[in-house]
Amino acid sequence: MNIEDLKFQDIFSGAKSRSQLWIKVLKATDAKTIVEVGVWKGDFAKELLEECKFIERYYMIDPWANLPDWNKPFNVDGQVFDDVYVAAMKKTAFASEKIIVLSLNSEPKLPPTNNFHCQNAKTTIHKAY
Repeated sequence: MNIEDLKFQDIFSGAKSRSQLWIKVLKATDAKTIVEVGVWKGDFAKELLEECKFIERYYMIDPWANLPDWNKPFNVDGQVFDDVYVAAMKKTAFASEKIIVLSLNSEPKLPPTNNFHCQNAKTTIHKAY
């Protein structure tokens, strides 16, 4: 990735939201492969995929499962996570051919007839803060 200093300043000074900032960065770099760690309901993914048609592959990484050692407000019960996962998939369904879903669950959450490319990680995914 190579963004000229002036262009870099323009990208950061003109962005009014996190998604707007990243859309500008992705357009400036013509990024083809994106990895999002911590997808939750898919709002950010939806915005990026709608605005950046040039994205070829979008990895959505999220456990979508209760983590016993993670004491955070969004560490909800399994049924809520299932609902959140379904919401994320519905929001990004228009770009399903570009999406690869990685989660901590051992079973795919969508029926095999769905167009999503589901791959399930069997190792712990660590999120950087």
